[in-house]
Amino acid sequence: KSTKNSGATPPAVFPLVACSSSGSAPSRPIGCLASGFIPAPVSFSWSPAPPAPGPAPIPPALGQSGLAKAGSRLLLPEGSGSFSCSVRTRPPGSQRASGSKVRGRIFGVILGVFWGLSQPHKPRPPAVSVFQSCPAPDVVELLCLVTDFAPPTATIDWLMDGDVVEPGHAHTEEATPGHAPGRFRAVSRLNVSAAEWRDHQRFSCRVRHGPTRRCRRCRRRGATVSSAGWGGPPGKRHAPSVFLFPPPPEEISSSLPTLSLTCLVRGFSPDSIDVQWGPKPRNSPQNLGPVRESGADGRFFLYSRLEATRDEWERGDAFVCTVVHEGLPLRFLQRSVRKPPVIDSLTSVS
Repeated sequence: KSTKNSGATPPAVFPLVACSSSGSAPSRPIGCLASGFIPAPVSFSWSPAPPAPGPAPIPPALGQSGLAKAGSRLLLPEGSGSFSCSVRTRPPGSQRASGSKVRGRIFGVILGVFWGLSQPHKPRPPAVSVFQSCPAPDVVELLCLVTDFAPPTATIDWLMDGDVVEPGHAHTEEATPGHAPGRFRAVSRLNVSAAEWRDHQRFSCRVRHGPTRRCRRCRRRGATVSSAGWGGPPGKRHAPSVFLFPPPPEEISSSLPTLSLTCLVRGFSPDSIDVQWGPKPRNSPQNLGPVRESGADGRFFLYSRLEATRDEWERGDAFVCTVVHEGLPLRFLQRSVRKPPVIDSLTSVS
């Protein structure tokens, strides 16, 4: 049954099943295609309620006639029986299609064609962001995040001082659907050694993106290439000095349930530094800095304060402050502290 109102065109609804499948497959896909309606918000519902993970949307597409297509698909265990799909659009217009995941192989052709036409017809250039992290003392990881682009065909290259890095040194993931319908995202990672990080001034992520060849109606042949990078003249490198202080005596003698440990890091440059507490996961420390030292030739200092429970301190647990900085010979330095043992004094009388 369908209803119409002024300016609304209800959809034609078709059940979709796979063209072929292995008899031993534990699950099979089915789908529901709504076609030929004027673009409007559309929703799909299944009866009975499908098992987890539930329905997944088929991205909407707009045909040359101005009518839209959209869909919903399920992955069902073998022997799940029949399901009904209801489609509602606003302005009001509804259609229902009933089908079984075992019958109706002809509609698999429609599913394949629809997936081919569901790509956006208008290219959208990507947004590119580059991030830096230090997963290990001697490795810098660069991450290139490419978002909000269409179609999903994009090429990502890394450059060191303008020279392209060999593809085997970077790991690039295939484009996946983004948050917005018809938009995609991709991620590329490049691990740089400490020597490469010191010897090169500029690391860049280059993204090349254009329209898909499958979309013949797309007239735009190019897209804006977006890139991001950073660089600067080499500066002086100074290794930090690290000092780890136990809780002050006034705090130990108090009745407070937590005690303060302080890690002072000073005399380092540049100001890019990482301070971690261990050996086991700790509460988030409070950091002050980096702050430039007065009259210290561009050097910096930093305080990191960790709250430990009184029980941890009293039973002699070790607390380790680890500092990661490019000026250190091994790229990291550790200091540890614990409650000193109590030595009983014995007096011998003979």
